[in-house]
Amino acid sequence: MQYFLLIVKTILAMSLWGCDRETISVPTISDVIGVEDPEKQVDDEQTQQYIKAQNERIEELERQLEGRDDDDPPISDREPTVPKVIAIGKIVFVVNANNHDLHIRDPAGLHLGERNIIGHMQNGIRGRVIGGPKEVSNLIWWEIEWFGGNCEITNRAPCVGWSAEFDVDGTQLLMLEE
Repeated sequence: MQYFLLIVKTILAMSLWGCDRETISVPTISDVIGVEDPEKQVDDEQTQQYIKAQNERIEELERQLEGRDDDDPPISDREPTVPKVIAIGKIVFVVNANNHDLHIRDPAGLHLGERNIIGHMQNGIRGRVIGGPKEVSNLIWWEIEWFGGNCEITNRAPCVGWSAEFDVDGTQLLMLEE
């Protein structure tokens, strides 16, 4: 069984790296147990059947490798996917503020109730992250300079304040603009 796993790992690696069998030497069962024809050297019928089944599986995997599209670049040549996360300098916009607008607060946190709300933003409103992250009230907060709006409560323009990335229920409120 270990031999079979070695072969499968080797063939999968060949597939992922864009190699062919000539590039990487794949050992055969004969190489591993040191005989020319293992089926003739093994007396045990069950072992012979096992070796035959493993050879058939290897042949099937090799057939599958032959059918792969050579136009696909090997994984090592592909552009790595980097998760997109909110960070200072990035542009975000308001999402899921359906029941009420997103609260803009100063300072960050829920500990002051509504006393630290300085403004509100509707779905789709964009802003630039200028500070954070800050963890307050078990939420992640970002300081954002909001585009095209003022803080109606403090009458500051542009509106700059702290907004939570997610609400207390886990609903996402800020999304990174791509």
